[in-house]
Amino acid sequence: MKAIVVKTNGDHDLVELVGTNPRAEQFARVDTKRSGIHIRSIAVERLTDEDPDLSHLKQSYNEPSITSAEAEKYKIQDDKRLDAYDRGDWYMMGVRATADVAITPKGSSAGTLVTISSGGLWGIESDSGESYFKDVERDELDELEGLLLTIGVPKKEVEKAIREAKRK
Repeated sequence: MKAIVVKTNGDHDLVELVGTNPRAEQFARVDTKRSGIHIRSIAVERLTDEDPDLSHLKQSYNEPSITSAEAEKYKIQDDKRLDAYDRGDWYMMGVRATADVAITPKGSSAGTLVTISSGGLWGIESDSGESYFKDVERDELDELEGLLLTIGVPKKEVEKAIREAKRK
């Protein structure tokens, strides 16, 4: 889901949420100063990449800077890594951050719950180090923070929700 500022008049922005989301019952055009936009929860997800690109393990290594002996060595390493993948010893993953956001138009007691997601990073090997996963999670939370601020969620609310983010 993308947020696009469609009008700015000094006091407030009119933001349009654009995209498809199975949990959203409607698209929303929201006046950020006259309506309620509140974060219900933020989560960071580590997901299995169901359609991974493993082409980096199937290279020919036909480059002038690589000797034939080095190329053969790299191909053997790649074959071992692919065999381990085929055995299920490791798999490919993705990481993304999501926020469930309640949007209530002014004067209404009913609203819409939408899930806003960072773009995510895919193609991460499952046996990558925990510190790498933590770095990616921080990057995804930073991206999500920018999206939430763009649609008018108050900065203090965003910062608090990010601190309280859960891992799914």
